[in-house]
Amino acid sequence: MKYKRGSTVEVFCDKSWRCARIVSSKGHNYTVSYDVYPGFTNKDDVEHISIKSIRPCPPLFESSECWVPGDVAEVFHNLSWKMAIVLKDIGLDQFIVRLVGSLQEFEATKSELRVRQSYQNGQWVVTGKVPSDHKEANGSELLKYGTQDNHRLMASRIVFSKTRKRASPGCDSQDEMKKKRARKLTMCGKEGRHALVQGT
Repeated sequence: MKYKRGSTVEVFCDKSWRCARIVSSKGHNYTVSYDVYPGFTNKDDVEHISIKSIRPCPPLFESSECWVPGDVAEVFHNLSWKMAIVLKDIGLDQFIVRLVGSLQEFEATKSELRVRQSYQNGQWVVTGKVPSDHKEANGSELLKYGTQDNHRLMASRIVFSKTRKRASPGCDSQDEMKKKRARKLTMCGKEGRHALVQGT
């Protein structure tokens, strides 16, 4: 798959996926610019990488179902999406998670968690926990998105991101996530612990 200049992608590095934009390309190699987040660095983070380490941003996977202990997810931590295990639901759409292969545990909001997806032959395949309302008739937890389906999902997310003034159609900055957490806590405080608050 070829990527155009300015495209938003994810780059695989240190067993995690990090959001970036295509700056230029030469053959099968690309120059990417990683998103800069307040509090981490004020310098542009640019890298030259192989196309093998790049994939499109995964489509938004909407679900009203909460995460439960034992679920495997991806958590946004230190600028990238990493595989983690949900350990505990502490209420108000907040969870205790542990990074896979690590003893480190920390809190994460629902908006900082996402379903694991793999990009295979132009299709998105759900490889982690799948909400029951998205399972196939035979109970399979594999859900595939065709390339055209992905484009439609991403297009709708771009429109949504413009109305919400989000940083990019596939990647929320930590600053935005902190604002979301504050808004969610305010809503839950007014409507009670069991109020339904929509995540990303």
